[in-house]
Amino acid sequence: MEKLSVTITRKQAEPTDNALIHRSSDGITTSEPPPRLWMGVMLQIAQDKRHDLAPEVLKFWAKKLGKIEDELICLALMSGRWKYFPAIDQVLDEIDRIRESRRQQAVNRDWANYKANQLKAEMEGRLATSEDYAEMRAALRRCFGDPEAKQTGKTGK
Repeated sequence: MEKLSVTITRKQAEPTDNALIHRSSDGITTSEPPPRLWMGVMLQIAQDKRHDLAPEVLKFWAKKLGKIEDELICLALMSGRWKYFPAIDQVLDEIDRIRESRRQQAVNRDWANYKANQLKAEMEGRLATSEDYAEMRAALRRCFGDPEAKQTGKTGK
């Protein structure tokens, strides 16, 4: 008896029930988030310090640093003076130091702007002088009386 072999083919254009169809409008999702910019910097530091990193360490760091912007993490990793590979807490401390420094710079910048505006107003004659304040006090005394005068405590009966 002869055995017959049969090959079944289908047209490429016709979808089947179990065919996977990808629509270009659908986003492709993966279980892993895309690598962040700071991960490359961290791997470079690990290589420079001859430190091995397990995949779990990267996941742990990604979870701890998840809500912090990449630029700030990279700055902290690069600005820290690490004798050995840094611990996550050291990096977080460095991030806090950078944030405090930025906050202080913003305060100093605001104060410098205020002082510059005050100096400009003074030069343009827009600030009140001591004479202006003396006139205002005199006008208030005329309207409301002298607040520094002694109260006699006598009431008219």
